[in-house]
Amino acid sequence: MTLEADLTAASASQAALASWLEGLPEHDPGSASALEGWSLGHVLTHLARNADSFVRVLAAAEAGQEVTQYEGGAPARVAAIEAGSARSWAELVADVVSSSASLEATWKATPAAVWDAGRWLSLPGPVPLAFLPWRRRREVEIHRVDLGLGYTTGEWPADFVADELGRSIAGLRPRLPEGVEASVATDLDAIAARGASMPVTLTVELRGGAHDLTAPAHQVLGWTLGRLRLPGWPELAPWG
Repeated sequence: MTLEADLTAASASQAALASWLEGLPEHDPGSASALEGWSLGHVLTHLARNADSFVRVLAAAEAGQEVTQYEGGAPARVAAIEAGSARSWAELVADVVSSSASLEATWKATPAAVWDAGRWLSLPGPVPLAFLPWRRRREVEIHRVDLGLGYTTGEWPADFVADELGRSIAGLRPRLPEGVEASVATDLDAIAARGASMPVTLTVELRGGAHDLTAPAHQVLGWTLGRLRLPGWPELAPWG
């Protein structure tokens, strides 16, 4: 996808998240989310601070600087999520909505030359700014499911499923159990065009032979991301 297409898609995902959250009844922020070890407050705070982190790298890039995504690195990120997690439901939702709006305004104001040349610093090395909208959309879509409040993998946009599935499949082999080989047969363009419920087939090879497993594309993506367990499918090592 082009930067313009990625920006449009990320904007749509952010707007849908904000509208959805504002329409939900009040929940106890301390309730467990679907993400192990995190409450609803943790997930919502992370979504808000993630938006802030991208505003940070965009502002730095416009000033000709390359900075880490989170000031203070991973420890500061964890501390900020923990500190914000106990706020009221209304405060948490308002934070996600306002931080997303701030990011939206920032990337609209970012000059094309900055998008082309700007980077931020990650552990593997500098990351081009052009990856930012895709990264933000991924955070929004995956963690919206992680909230466990009714938004499921079946509601992921088809183009998101196709794009993420292609990336996840590419990194699948090291995460398979020892002695297991697997290959995925799917048409990513068809998923993007015709819907995330299109079947995807995983061929699993063991010493005793090979067999096929089939599930909707959105479920297969959920499996690769460690968000779903599919009966009979191999247990994957942690994602990321």
